[in-house]
Amino acid sequence: MKRLCCWIDELIADESLPWKRNGDEVQIVLSRTLRSQTVQIARHKERYVLSSVIAHMSAVNENRRSLAFRLWRRNSLKAVVTFVIDQQERVIGLIDLPTESARRDELKFYLESLARECDRLEYILTGTDNR
Repeated sequence: MKRLCCWIDELIADESLPWKRNGDEVQIVLSRTLRSQTVQIARHKERYVLSSVIAHMSAVNENRRSLAFRLWRRNSLKAVVTFVIDQQERVIGLIDLPTESARRDELKFYLESLARECDRLEYILTGTDNR
């Protein structure tokens, strides 16, 4: 986990990215829209899990079954990000990667992809940027 946080700090410094890291969270600013998405970083055994909260079910204008079908369809179309509804009734975007094969440039791609896809879905579901 420490290695991942060091890579993020290096990416921010080396590439002058408008990101902010606070512990195990990174606020990713999406350059074209100036919208942002917060990504949480965790380690579970031999995997890193990147996640971002998209919206709480109470903010979504769809019933659970309809939303579950929409997420299932998006999951079948997206190769990198997985969307789920967690036990706290939140729509979450996830990326899971093995710790052994993780690389710095790959991490940048994953962080940006997760933030972008979660931000898009957040806007579709709620019409807002909850950051």
